[in-house]
Amino acid sequence: MKSFWPRSDSVSVAALDSTSQSTLFGDIERLRWLPDESVFSLASRLHFLSGRSRSADTSRLLFGAERGGFPAATPGGVAHFANAFGQDLGTAREVLMGNTALPQLLAARPRPMQETIYQMAELGSTATLKAKLGLLASGFGGLLPLKACRSCLEEDMQRHGTGYWRTEHLLPGVWLCTRHGDLLEILASMRTGQARYEWSLPRAELLAHVTKGSWTPTEVNRRRLEDLARASVWLLGQGKQGGIDLPRFVSMLWTRLSEAGYAHGYRRLRQAIVSRGFSEHFDGLREFPELSRIATTPTIGYSQLMAVLQGRACGLHPLRVASVLVWLYPGSTQFSEDYEATQSAAAPTNRIPETTKQEDGGVQRRELVARVVAGESVSSAAKAIGVEVVTGQAWVAAAGIRVSVRPSTLVGVHRKRIFDALRNGEDKADVERRFGISASSVNRLLRTEVGLHVAWKSARESTCRARMRSSWLDQLSATGAGPKLARQLVPSVYAWLYRNDREWLRQVNLENEIEPKSNNARVDWDKRDRSLSQAILDAAMEIHDRHEMPIRLVEILARVPELKAKLPKLNRLPLTSRALDQVLKFSRRKRADGFVQQRTIGSA
Repeated sequence: MKSFWPRSDSVSVAALDSTSQSTLFGDIERLRWLPDESVFSLASRLHFLSGRSRSADTSRLLFGAERGGFPAATPGGVAHFANAFGQDLGTAREVLMGNTALPQLLAARPRPMQETIYQMAELGSTATLKAKLGLLASGFGGLLPLKACRSCLEEDMQRHGTGYWRTEHLLPGVWLCTRHGDLLEILASMRTGQARYEWSLPRAELLAHVTKGSWTPTEVNRRRLEDLARASVWLLGQGKQGGIDLPRFVSMLWTRLSEAGYAHGYRRLRQAIVSRGFSEHFDGLREFPELSRIATTPTIGYSQLMAVLQGRACGLHPLRVASVLVWLYPGSTQFSEDYEATQSAAAPTNRIPETTKQEDGGVQRRELVARVVAGESVSSAAKAIGVEVVTGQAWVAAAGIRVSVRPSTLVGVHRKRIFDALRNGEDKADVERRFGISASSVNRLLRTEVGLHVAWKSARESTCRARMRSSWLDQLSATGAGPKLARQLVPSVYAWLYRNDREWLRQVNLENEIEPKSNNARVDWDKRDRSLSQAILDAAMEIHDRHEMPIRLVEILARVPELKAKLPKLNRLPLTSRALDQVLKFSRRKRADGFVQQRTIGSA
C-alpha cells in the first residue's frame, strides 16, 4: 500500500515551482478526493507528498497566500485552489459546498449573506469571516478544531494508506462518529495554537480527548451526542441545497412543541416546563467545551430557545438550531420528514378577511339600532338586515336600549336571584347548576339584559385580580428571593398581572426588589491556584508515564489549556508557579543526567 507520508525523494522542488497549472505537482500521481474529505485534508496530503518543510510555501502555492487554506473548516483562497488544478477537483463553489463546513454554518442564514460569505472564501478575504458568521459572538467561540475518529483512522490507513480529516467531523456539534459510535478526539497541537497555520494529517499519537480526565459519557448521553451529530449533518445537507426556509422551519418547531405539550395552542410556550426540560437535556454534555454554553440554566435555555423560534441572529448558529432539534426529537430524525411535510407558505383559504367581516358587522349593527330606535321591533329589524334575533337583542342591549322580550320561565324572584349571582361574578357553570338552567339561557341573559354583561365581567375581573395579587404576594413571601425567581416559579400569575394590573405589579416588585450582587465579584485565587497546580502535576505525571521527555511548556498547555490565559498572572498563583518550575526543572535535570550518563559510558 502506497503511503502518503513525507519522503525525501517524493518530488523535486523544481517540479513544485513549475508554472504549469496542469503539472503543478510534477511527478506526483494526480490525487482525488477521498470519501467526505475536507479541503484542509487534501492540501495536507499534497504538502507531505511534496516534501516541503514550510507550510507557508504550500499555502502560497495552493491558495495564493501564506495563510491561505486556513482555518481548516472555513478556508480562504479556494478559487485559487480550484484553478491550480484546472478545476479537475471541482469549481471553487463546488469545493466550498462539498468539502468545507461553510454550508452548515450558513444553513439558517439569508441568501444574500450566504453569497457574500462564499465570495469571501473563494477570494481569500477571510479575516472577518468568523465575525460575519456570528461565531465570535455566538457564545461557542470561533475555534473549530480538527477532529478525528480513531476507528475511522485505522480503516483509512488500511484502505488508503493515510488518515485524513473528514468534513463531517469538522462540523460544530459533531463529537461522536456516526459510523462507529466513538468519541471524536482533537489535534492537540492546534488547541494550544502551536500549529495554527501548519498542515497536518491525523495520527493516533497526535490526538487528545477534549474532555478533562477520564470522563466517559453514559449511554443516555452517548445517544444524545449521536442525535446532535445527526442533526448537525442534516443542517449541512440543507446548507448544500441553499439553506433552510426559516419560516417553514419555525412553523415545524411550533407544531412539534404543541404536539409535545410544551405550548398552549400556537406560539404560547409553557415557560416553566420548557425552560427546565431544555436545560436538563444537556446537563450531561457540558463536559465538551463547545457544548458548555447550551442552556446552562433554565432561564438561559428559554432565551436560547426563543432566539431560534424568533429567528434572531444569535439563534441562527447551527449548534443552537441543532440543540433545539435534538431536544424536540430525542432519538429520532423525524424532523427531516416533518420539515419536508411542512408547507412553506400558507395554504389558500376561502375565509372572508376578518377586517371585512368587522366592517360589515358595524354597518349592520348601526342599521339595526336605528330601526329599533325608530320604533321597529327587534325581531323585525333583525330579519330585515339578515341576522339572528338573539344577535339583534344583544346589539340593542349593548347600545343601552331596554326592549321587551317574550315571557320566560325565569320570572320574579327566581330571575332576580340569577341576575344577582351574575352581577357578583359567579361562574356561568355554577349558575347553571345552582338554578337548573341551560348554558344558552345564561348567555342570553348576559347578552340581552342591559349592563349585566359589563357588571359580570367587572366582578369576575375584580375576583381574579384579588386572587392573582394574593398568589403573587404569597410567592414573594415564600421564596424571599425577589420578583425574578417568583416569575420563574409562577409565570402565568406574572403574565396576568403584567397584562391586567401592571402598575400594581411594578410597585410591589420595586418594594420587594433584592439588591443585585456586584459584577465585580472577587475571584477565589487560592482555589484557582490549588486547582491549576494540581492539574500541572497530573499532566506532568501523564507525560512522564508515556516517556515523553523532555517535558515542555507546550505539552503542559496541551493538557491544561486553561493555564495559557493565566501565565501573565503567575505572580498571583504561587503554587501554580512553583509547580510549573518544578516540572520544567525536573525535566531539564533528567535530560542533563541522561547526557552525563551517556558521556560517562562513552568515555569508558
